[in-house]
Amino acid sequence: MKSNSTTRITMRPTLAATAAACVVMGALAGASETTSRKSVSTAFLNLGATVEACIEAEMSASDIPGLAVAVVADSVIAYEGGFGVKHRDQGGAVDEHTLFRPGSVDKMFTAAAILRLADQGVVDLDDRVTAYVPELHFAPGRWHSDQMLVRHLIANTAAIPSFRILPDISLSDWVSTLDEVPLLAKPGAFFNYSNSNFALAYLVVERASGMAFSDYMAAEIYRPAGMRDSTRNASEARASGNSSFGHADDGTIYAPDDYAHIFDGFMSAHDIARWAQIMMNGGEEVLRRRSASMAQAPQVPLLFYAGRPTGIDGGSYGFGLFVEDYPEGRVVRHSGGIPGFVAQVAWVPSQGFAVVMLANSWPNALKGLVDAVECVLESSIGFTMPDMSEPSDPSTWPRYAGTYNAVFEDGFEFEVIVEYRDGELLMTAPDPNNPSQIITRVLENVHASGFLFRPNANDWWGVTFVPGKGKGPGVRWLRNERFVGFRKMAAHSGTRRAGP
Repeated sequence: MKSNSTTRITMRPTLAATAAACVVMGALAGASETTSRKSVSTAFLNLGATVEACIEAEMSASDIPGLAVAVVADSVIAYEGGFGVKHRDQGGAVDEHTLFRPGSVDKMFTAAAILRLADQGVVDLDDRVTAYVPELHFAPGRWHSDQMLVRHLIANTAAIPSFRILPDISLSDWVSTLDEVPLLAKPGAFFNYSNSNFALAYLVVERASGMAFSDYMAAEIYRPAGMRDSTRNASEARASGNSSFGHADDGTIYAPDDYAHIFDGFMSAHDIARWAQIMMNGGEEVLRRRSASMAQAPQVPLLFYAGRPTGIDGGSYGFGLFVEDYPEGRVVRHSGGIPGFVAQVAWVPSQGFAVVMLANSWPNALKGLVDAVECVLESSIGFTMPDMSEPSDPSTWPRYAGTYNAVFEDGFEFEVIVEYRDGELLMTAPDPNNPSQIITRVLENVHASGFLFRPNANDWWGVTFVPGKGKGPGVRWLRNERFVGFRKMAAHSGTRRAGP
C-alpha cells in the first residue's frame, strides 16, 4: 500500500473440524497472534492478497485514513487486520481489534436482543409494543400504537418516521415526544427503513429485561458471543486505548465517543466477524437455531429500495438484516454510516464465508466499502452481486397516478402528485434539497413498481408504489426511505408539465 500508514495483517489457519475450533477458541481467549501462520489447507493461501487488493483500491479512491477487516472462510476467521491509521494527523495503527462506530450494522444486534428475550420466554414477537411501553402514543389518525407488534420493530415495518439523530434524552423521554408524530401507514403494512423502529426496540429490551440496554447487550449478547472488544460504554471505549477517530469528507474529525447518545456503541472487525460465524452456525450460545434462522430469512419484501434492486424480486429484510438472493445463492448483509464512520458486513451462509469492513471516513467511503466487500466476495468465492433491475411494462403505470398525502421523517406534511402522461410518469413534490421549492420530474423506472426521482443531475431518491390489501385502489402508498405518502384520490387530471 502506497502510504505512510502502518499495515498489520494476521493470518489465521483454515483448518477442519477440531483444529478449526481450537483456533477460534484460542482467539476468543485473547491469544496474541502477531505473526503469520501457514494454513494446512491451500484453499485460502491467496486470500490475503485478494483482500489487500480490494481494500487498497477503495481506500485510495475514497480517501479513507483507516480501515479494519475480518474475513471468515470455512466458518473460521481466516484473515483479519488493519490498514492505515486511527487519526489522519496523529496516526496510530489500525488493527482488527480497533473500535469503530458501526452505525446501522448495530441493528442486527438489537434484533438479536429481542430474539434472545423471545428465546427466554420473556417477550413474544407477536406481543403489542404497548405491553412494554404503555405510554406509547402517536398523533391521532388512521393508525395507532396498539396495532404495532414487537416483530414490526425489528423487521422495519412499524411505520414510524425515521429520525436520523435522536434527541439527547432518555429513551423514555423520547417516547413521550411521539404523540405529535403520525404513523406513516398501518404497522406491518410494508417495509420502510426507520432508525426510530430500533430505538423503540431498545426500550422494549430495557422494559422486558429490567436492565439498561447497554448492560443487557454486554451480558446477554457480547459476552456469550465471545465479543470481547465490543461495548456500548463510551468510557470503556476510551479506556481500551484502541478507538478510532472519525473523519468526514468536509475535513471534520470526530472524537471516538462524540455523539455517543446515538446508541450504536463501539465494535471491532474481529467481533463482528465472530457474530457472522455465530449466525452462520445456527446461533450457537446466543440464539436458538430457529431464531437465528428467522433473523436471516426473508420477513418482508423490499419491493424496491434505494438504488439497484438487492437480489431476486427486489430483495427482502429479515430481522435487522437485509436478505438478498442472487443466482449463486443468498447473501445476508447490512451497512452502517454515521458522521465519521462507515461499516459493511456480508455473509454467504452456504459458503461459510463472511466479510467485515469498518472505516473511519464518511460519507463517500460508504460506497467504497460496498465495492470492496463485493470485490472480496467475487474474487474469493466467485460470488457476484449483479444489478437485478427488471423494469416494468409502461402500460401498467397509469394505476400509480394520483394524489398522495405525505409525511417527511421530521413530521413535515406535504402533497405529492403523480400523473401518467404520454407513456411517462411525472411526479410533483418538494425539492428534497430545498423543500420550499416545488418541482416536477419524470420518474425513471428501475424495477417493477420502483422508480427514481431526480431533483437534479447528481441526486436521486428511490420511490416505490406499494399496493394495499382488500378493497379500494390497488396502490395505496408511495414510499421513500425518508417519507411515505398515502393515496387520497384517483388519478390527477391536471396538465402539469415536467420541469427541466
